[in-house]
Amino acid sequence: MTVLGKHTIADARDLATTVEFRLKAIDRLIAGNPTKVPDSMLKRYQAVKTRWRTVSDSVATHLTILSISAPLVTASLQPAEEDYQKLESARVTQVNGDNIKFMTDEIERVVGAPIDERDKPQGLFESDPDFAALRKLDSTIASGEAAAAAAKKTAGEAASSKTGIMLIGGLLAVGAVFVAVQVAPLYATAKAVRR
Repeated sequence: MTVLGKHTIADARDLATTVEFRLKAIDRLIAGNPTKVPDSMLKRYQAVKTRWRTVSDSVATHLTILSISAPLVTASLQPAEEDYQKLESARVTQVNGDNIKFMTDEIERVVGAPIDERDKPQGLFESDPDFAALRKLDSTIASGEAAAAAAKKTAGEAASSKTGIMLIGGLLAVGAVFVAVQVAPLYATAKAVRR
């Protein structure tokens, strides 16, 4: 999903996760058939993988910095087009005529078996702002319920004294502020997404 035509941090992470999954699947395929893959092909594959990992590590560091710099904005709403394009370029750009897709196809052809994609990562929900907002709202409600349960327990223990009554009032006020602070950004995000 894009935000204002730009890929997001979540999109970049999904792309990196998918490519890493494919590389690990290729590694497992090679490990299971070591004599079928010629050394020259292994060297070419290692060159492509090294280039990918160099770019991927750099982008991962930058995405972490972006996430930390705006902690209240979810990864699915924060643009990271430049990082996404760096990953995409590393995925498709050829190194001496080879890229990840070409090497995957070549190794599968030489081994005579496809890579195992049963556990392929699905980034669909990570990129969905509605799902992310609902998940955040659910965790906020759960923490509010936990705070209410703690306040109820404290209220039951201290209900007979004036200090206890003041404590209960204070806890309710703090709980209301906590919920308001957590829900207001979600409401604003949901409202912005609908426009």
